[in-house]
Amino acid sequence: MNNPEYENRVVLFLDILGFKNLVNASVENAEIAAQIHTALHQIHLEYSDQTDSFIGDTQLTFFSDSLFLTQKFHSVDSSDVFYFLNTAAFIMNAFLAYGLFPRGAITHGKCIHEKVQNTDSNARIDTSICYGPAINTAYIAEETKAIWPRIIVDSDVLLKGIQDDKTNRFEDSVKEFGELVKNDGTVFYLDTLVPEYCDENRFIPFIEQVRKHVINNLNNQTDRHIREKYELFADYFNSKVRELNPTEERVDSIPDLLIRPDKENFNKARRLFEEANKDKVVFNKDNLSSPTKAGQVP
Repeated sequence: MNNPEYENRVVLFLDILGFKNLVNASVENAEIAAQIHTALHQIHLEYSDQTDSFIGDTQLTFFSDSLFLTQKFHSVDSSDVFYFLNTAAFIMNAFLAYGLFPRGAITHGKCIHEKVQNTDSNARIDTSICYGPAINTAYIAEETKAIWPRIIVDSDVLLKGIQDDKTNRFEDSVKEFGELVKNDGTVFYLDTLVPEYCDENRFIPFIEQVRKHVINNLNNQTDRHIREKYELFADYFNSKVRELNPTEERVDSIPDLLIRPDKENFNKARRLFEEANKDKVVFNKDNLSSPTKAGQVP
């Protein structure tokens, strides 16, 4: 066997919030068992089929409550980076539609992610391996920086994507990435609760379904630590509903009293979120200027 060579890959790591409790409950609850199985099965089928059409070499691996999606990081064009971020947004919304709330991180670095085919016996076994420093970085970022159900994005990925964009003007590339990725002052994250990242003509039913799932979790979640994360997601959900309602069909927000039954605890969770992210280095796209040379950030 040849010695492996690490590739520079962009990495998405997702972890489903409260999955252990869901699995334990599914043993006695057939509805929850069906929810988990249907969601993981359908998402795996849909996105593993799509990886063949991705620009570049893309791999997808599911394990229990974890998903790893990686793509070779090319320096020719940012379109594969932008497509990767779009795909991550669709995957996030697919989980939310099934009532599963992932937390994730996108970063890049050295990684090996490849299919392994065993043809030495009559029963061929196809599987994949996935490891490397970039996987470790994404895992730590998800665990320590994402905090609530969303996908955060390493600023280096955004800079790399904008720098390497040879098809758009610099300002256009910044705008294109800025429509998908938002900055809350501490981290960049995918702003997924928008019509662009949902099946056509299904956005309003999708939002209403997510609202139902969030309210159900807020009413039934007994783990204080997990509930705080649903509260933070509900706060984000309501901010998107406020943006939606002036121009679209009316969508109800999540009642404020349900999000903050204990205002002191909610504020504590918010402070923990801010504390965890205070040392995150970010760039502000509003402060970026056009490069003096194509593909270079001054």
